Amino acid sequence: MRLSLPTKLPVPIRLLKERYFGEASRNPWVARNKLASLIARLPPEVAAIVGDAVPALIAYQDSDHALLYLDRIGRYAGSRLDPVIFADLARRMRRRMLYEDPSAIAHDLLTRAGGETARPDPSLRAEVRTLRWAELAAMLPAETATSLVRKLDRLRWSDKTRELRFGAATPGDLRRLRFWSAVRQARPYSLRFAQERMWVERWLHMIDRGMAKDPAAAAAIVETADLVGGCGMPGKIGLMKWNCIVDALIKPICDDAVAIPNLGAAVRRAYRVARDNPSIDDLRREIALIVADADSSPVTRRDIDHEPITASAPSDRTLCACCLYGAAARGADARAGCGILQAQQQSSHRLQPGAGAGQDADHRLPLACLCDEHGDV
Repeated sequence: MRLSLPTKLPVPIRLLKERYFGEASRNPWVARNKLASLIARLPPEVAAIVGDAVPALIAYQDSDHALLYLDRIGRYAGSRLDPVIFADLARRMRRRMLYEDPSAIAHDLLTRAGGETARPDPSLRAEVRTLRWAELAAMLPAETATSLVRKLDRLRWSDKTRELRFGAATPGDLRRLRFWSAVRQARPYSLRFAQERMWVERWLHMIDRGMAKDPAAAAAIVETADLVGGCGMPGKIGLMKWNCIVDALIKPICDDAVAIPNLGAAVRRAYRVARDNPSIDDLRREIALIVADADSSPVTRRDIDHEPITASAPSDRTLCACCLYGAAARGADARAGCGILQAQQQSSHRLQPGAGAGQDADHRLPLACLCDEHGDV
């Protein structure tokens, strides 16, 4: 019995490749065509930045990464966003989507050394980075990385650091560079990649909410992206600061829970403190004072600076200024405990190990609550 095979597939092979292998979307011409159709709708100063960003994003990852950037930029094409602010947004988004990780550092150094045909070159300066163990774990596929990071958290090893050296002086250095550079092909499946995508989306969401509340505040919220970046503990602290500004200041104002008429001025005031002070405690105090100055919180300046906060709840809780005003913004009594902490099972909000140990019901600011993992936007 002879079988007759179809001479023509029911759908074009190009569509099958795109559907199951993403081949078409990974071709650079797809991103270039998208850029050509978008650039005509952009202000000249923005078009120049976007035009330079697309090749850089393709070289960093692939055409899909560049298409994601163009899709995000396209949301603001033709909008009422000021062109100068739009250009700042495009520039900062490019920098964040080219985030630094071992693969990016190695690929850049390997390219400068000659690419795949590179030979040992002692004249190239070696790059040294100190990364947290949790950052290295986040380079793994999302499910595996999530499980591993939880184990590191339980062992209190997440913030342990490892120094990585990237050089091109010897054949061994080049082999390591090629290994780390090849790892970037798996980057889109990593936990870190998913976290970065969520952060950029949250940043854009807060810009949109800020514009709806006070159009003049857009520039200040765009500027807060400068807090996020880098590796190791400075990178983690920068992200904590950004989340603290969003959760304790921008969101309560946008929700009309705190009556501050000038959102942009309040954000700039908090941003300057976050930028100029390495400790997050200074930022928490400043945000608490900003909200207290608005006379919309049950907590006074004296409470923040001097007086202990007594928790009437039976559990022993430690409140930071960020959480304190998170509770106040939700209409809760700040002295009765933090609204975010009361829902910590849902929001993954946590305290540093040992915070509040040996204390009774009275706690003083500044305290050690980690405000880097609040819940929904």
